[in-house]
Amino acid sequence: MISFIHPWYRRWPSNFAHRFWFEEEAILAPYWALIDRVYSFRSGVSKVFYHLYKDSDKDPAAQNILRRAVEDVNKHTQNNMLPKEFTNATLVLVVTWVNIRHWYSGWRSELRDKYNTFQAVLITDNVFSFVMYNYPKNGIQWSVPAEREDYNRYWKSKGLPVVGFNAGHGNDIYYNHPRSGCVMAVDIDQIEGLNIFKSPDSHTIKSTRNGIRGRVFIRLEDSRGEEDHRLRCVKWYYQQGDHRAFTQSLQPCPCSEWQARRDRRFRLTTWSWPRICYYSRFPTSWGWGQECCYKFERAQGRWGWWWWISFLAYGFPDGGNAHRFHKYRYPTEYQNDDKQAYQDCCIKSSMCWMYQEVRPSDTCSRYVPPRWSWFWGDPHFVTMDRKNYTFNGLGEYVMLDAKDGYFQLQARTSLAKGNGTATVFTGAVAQENNSVPVQVTLPYENETMEVLVDGKPFDFKSLTSDSYDLNNGSITVSKPQKQCLEMTFPSGMSVTICEKQNILSIVTAAPESFKNKTKGLLGTWNGNPEDDFTLPNGTVLPHDMNGTDIHYKYGMAWQVTNETSLFTYKEGESSDTFLNKTFRPMFIEELKFYNDSLKVEAEAKCQGDVNCLFDAASTEDVEIGLNTKQLRSQLVYDSKKMSNEPPKISKNSSVIELTVNTTANVTVEVTDANNDSITLNVTGLPADGRVRHSNSSYWTITWHVTTKKLDLQFIASDGESVSALIPKIYLCACHHGGHCEKPSKITGADSGEEKFIENACNCVDGYTGKYCETDIDACEANLNPCYPGVDCIDLPPPANVTDGYKCASCPAGYSGHGASCTDIDECDHNNGDCEQLCLNKPGSYECSCKIGYQLNADKKTCQDIDECVLASDCMHKCTNIPGSYNCSCYDNFKVKPGDSKLCVPENPCNEGEHECKQVCYKLSDSQQKCSCYKGYELKDDQKTCQDVNECATKNGCNQRCNNTIGGYYCSCLQGFELSSSSDNKTCVDINECMEWTFNCSDPSLKCMNTDGSYKCECEEGLYWNVTLKKCIGLKKGQDPPPPPPAPKPKKPNQNETMNAVNITIKNFNASKWNKPKEEKFKKTMAKAITSYCNEKGNDCSSEVKGARRFTRLITWTQDDIHLMPGFPIQINLKKYLASSLVARIAFYINFPRAVMLQTGSTVNSELVLNILNAFEEDIERALNASIIDFSIYKEKSREGENLNRDKDMLHFIVGAAVGGTVFILLIIVLAVICNKRCKRKLFPAEDYQMKEAS
Repeated sequence: MISFIHPWYRRWPSNFAHRFWFEEEAILAPYWALIDRVYSFRSGVSKVFYHLYKDSDKDPAAQNILRRAVEDVNKHTQNNMLPKEFTNATLVLVVTWVNIRHWYSGWRSELRDKYNTFQAVLITDNVFSFVMYNYPKNGIQWSVPAEREDYNRYWKSKGLPVVGFNAGHGNDIYYNHPRSGCVMAVDIDQIEGLNIFKSPDSHTIKSTRNGIRGRVFIRLEDSRGEEDHRLRCVKWYYQQGDHRAFTQSLQPCPCSEWQARRDRRFRLTTWSWPRICYYSRFPTSWGWGQECCYKFERAQGRWGWWWWISFLAYGFPDGGNAHRFHKYRYPTEYQNDDKQAYQDCCIKSSMCWMYQEVRPSDTCSRYVPPRWSWFWGDPHFVTMDRKNYTFNGLGEYVMLDAKDGYFQLQARTSLAKGNGTATVFTGAVAQENNSVPVQVTLPYENETMEVLVDGKPFDFKSLTSDSYDLNNGSITVSKPQKQCLEMTFPSGMSVTICEKQNILSIVTAAPESFKNKTKGLLGTWNGNPEDDFTLPNGTVLPHDMNGTDIHYKYGMAWQVTNETSLFTYKEGESSDTFLNKTFRPMFIEELKFYNDSLKVEAEAKCQGDVNCLFDAASTEDVEIGLNTKQLRSQLVYDSKKMSNEPPKISKNSSVIELTVNTTANVTVEVTDANNDSITLNVTGLPADGRVRHSNSSYWTITWHVTTKKLDLQFIASDGESVSALIPKIYLCACHHGGHCEKPSKITGADSGEEKFIENACNCVDGYTGKYCETDIDACEANLNPCYPGVDCIDLPPPANVTDGYKCASCPAGYSGHGASCTDIDECDHNNGDCEQLCLNKPGSYECSCKIGYQLNADKKTCQDIDECVLASDCMHKCTNIPGSYNCSCYDNFKVKPGDSKLCVPENPCNEGEHECKQVCYKLSDSQQKCSCYKGYELKDDQKTCQDVNECATKNGCNQRCNNTIGGYYCSCLQGFELSSSSDNKTCVDINECMEWTFNCSDPSLKCMNTDGSYKCECEEGLYWNVTLKKCIGLKKGQDPPPPPPAPKPKKPNQNETMNAVNITIKNFNASKWNKPKEEKFKKTMAKAITSYCNEKGNDCSSEVKGARRFTRLITWTQDDIHLMPGFPIQINLKKYLASSLVARIAFYINFPRAVMLQTGSTVNSELVLNILNAFEEDIERALNASIIDFSIYKEKSREGENLNRDKDMLHFIVGAAVGGTVFILLIIVLAVICNKRCKRKLFPAEDYQMKEAS
């Protein structure tokens, strides 16, 4: 056998699905039998070979095996089509058992030359799986430890070979070969093989013949053609290389949803409230993509108010993942790899830990927000190192140059409205590496932005907030607001250009990779604002220059020329068109208003904001100044928030180990890089949970630990950002000293998605269960290791699995210690006390006699059969001798040479000189006499011969005699045949079970041979399920079902009715009569009549009309005992109270079919009454009731007649008295009653009924 779950060997085979201990065991059983596992293997006679062939094997022999496997599968599935073609076997396991001997061969030498050789071939392509059992011709030579002619004696033996499989799905999916659990399994190598398939969408197993001798082909799954998701996940997992170098190069996830929303390196991709996901806009150079997901939860305030908080989620099911293929740049590859693997590992199986390991969620630990800088209004600048200044140059300038031209942003200024001393931004253009430039300008005639991409107009109006890829994905653009254009580049650089009041404001967000590599009017990004005024030649100017010096010494130095310009110009334009070197703006130190009312209004609304005042004065428009102020305030706030790092919850509290019935004491450390004030909210605590703030960075959480599942979550907030941690909780709930062990990822119990995990318990000896709470049932743990039918006794702790049980004594007829019971060969000791022959059989033995003898009633001794009395084949005279007989001839005859049974004349007459028709012989005086051939007799004329009807005389036929002219022949009833070892006179039963000619309604039923027929029964320990229409075993702890009702009796014929008898009993409830009670009664009666009729002097066979005297014991079985229809019945007898529960059983006994001359031969009722009286005590015990009487059955003696008769008599007496009826009639009636009530006879009830009938 092949076991897939436990590496155990169970000695005692048992058909699958019948015993509860097999429910979870996955087993393949090509020929599971009682084998010798010791001596035969040690001596090298028995061997087991196995080899695993994989599609990765390059060996030609392995490839040939794989090809043959494909051919075999397609051959056996051509009439049971698979959902898709089987083209490639990925794995083939071949196991061959060679010269396997029976267990008994270790001490019984006569069994050592009987071997079993067979093979199992397991085939799979990771979608479909099959097993093929091969049995070579003459490969199976034994099923039981006996010669083939004695197999019938092992029909009910335990541990017969099992052929089939068990899926281990709670006894739902299994298959037992028709010969499984049967001695005839020995023929499995000689019979046509079967194809076994499970019906789709049901647990029904169907079988068809496959035309190949000695082969069983089984499909082991019911796949619809899709590869198992777990298997696909595992295969995918092992195909992945080391991901770390690639995932490290991914842009880390922003720590908050707010940051992700404003970090233009990411785009919104999934909105599935309360989960929002963002995705990296550009793949890495290796094509990877980053997914970042944020979970929103409702936070509850102290006074009942609430708000939504969000935090970066990681892990399954809410977290995002790294993707090998960027989902937007490589959608097909992403679908086939990352998404399919996610479905296989996380959604459709519990192997998500595999996916998470190679496609991890980012934790934002490496996240650095992009560095914002901006310029707006009457040009004001905030450099990347946060330096503020104003530059009012008129022309086109380099705002930002990163990595020496790798990225460059240029901006154009124009005169603002007003007094002509101010400029504003009216154009900008950006380009990265070899991508095309994207340009935004404000035409003079309106406020609609004009967008050019690579010098060509772009439809800005139709642009939406969704990202739009340009130049094969090298740039993405979007419209975050109505009058804003946002462009993002693969480096992570983004530029947002917005228009308001015909003025552009521009915000840049630079990636960390640009740090220390920038120049231009946005300064040198190195963390030092004092060197931001750096000229193109690298000269650093003083950081505290006034507006005039900033304008002439610094700002003008970054002016764009026709050669360096990125702008696209209209015809006739160039960079010089927008340049005015003579323009002198109003500098900030020269701030003045041209009228007092403007000044008053500006000072009131700008509230001291210098940039607001400056823009209001230079443009003579306070609204422009207010716009400058508001834009600066918003950008300052956003920039600060963008740079804010959320609180960090220490990973020390990411795993919590708890023990039941203790007080949990968990310390959570939370830090904040910005030194912001922190609050910690803990959700999912039990009612008695407490949170205490120990000091600035530590919180202590306590509660009483129970087995109740916890869903803890730590949420830390600094007022701006939120971090959350869902700790993984390992609960130890082991009892009785059990040790906790963290479950394996392989099992799926610790697959990553589950945050509350109950540790597995490693129990000390004697305990089992999820929490070691149960005394281990070593009997069940060892799959009932005792001999079938022997009670297994579980021992209390600390007895463990291996020694925690004890088997009761072996059954009678067996020796051993209960777990290993071997048949006692009683014939080995004093020949079993048999006088002649002793035949051993499992658990017992029987005596028999040599030819010419018959067994006596003691079933041990033998007596000679007088063949001359029965009917010999002698032509003339028969002389009985011990064990045989001799034939001899009459005077003047001699034994015919060559045939000792025939006689011929000593002195035959001369041919033609006599008138005899057949035989003529001469006497000593030469007188001629006539005689006849065997089978004839002389007529009255003493010359001619006539046929002798042997069937009317002693003939020796066991059942039927058929006369012929000059002879006769014997024949048998249906279900019998003439014995091949006899003289063609004795009929023997045909064992339909051994001949395999039976037909039971369900394979779970076992054929049981009867004389002349067979019956189908559930084997011992199984019960017939009326609904399922099959035999089933009991589940663990299940009570046996109520006994089935007694079968409906057959309709008796006239002879059977005439010979039926009654048993009247008390203290018997007829309504509780059932099949087991009826069988017990019938077995008792069968044993009684068998014993009675085989005693010397009781020749029951003489009761059968025309019967011969039998040469063997007559054995009745329960099948020969028949109840009359409608019995047993409850009756009422006046002398007994109703509480006495008087009942009656009516039945008759037929002779066994093997000894009947005709169907329906019934034992005489008088004889049955004698037997009942002889075995009254045995019958009372069988019925568990007290016998009142035995009587002859009369057809009208039915239920309630005695009671009705008494009532009728009473009514008659009353009527006669009232009506003045003749007195003598009353006397007669009373006499009859007295005769019934007072006179004690053997059969009182039937005497009355006979008189009543007359």
